[in-house]
Amino acid sequence: MANDTVIPKAQAVALLQKLSTDDAFRAAYKANPRDVLIDLGVHASALSASMAPLTTLADKLVFAHALAQVQADLAECHSCLRPPTVQFSFGK
Repeated sequence: MANDTVIPKAQAVALLQKLSTDDAFRAAYKANPRDVLIDLGVHASALSASMAPLTTLADKLVFAHALAQVQADLAECHSCLRPPTVQFSFGK
């Protein structure tokens, strides 16, 4: 979508690694996704000024599967300005 913020692969990998393994990180992301994305290096000006806490978060295995696809260059990834949506485009 035109209003999406593209996250470089290195940031996407870091995000997916932590979401697939780290319970404390998952809790922090769920409580305040904007701050977590900024901590990962996403520029604050690229994000919506207000991002509500999340009510749900996918299972760790979902993020692990996405991580494997990104690392294998089977997906281009980005985080939308409507977090916590993570979208993948398969193929090139």
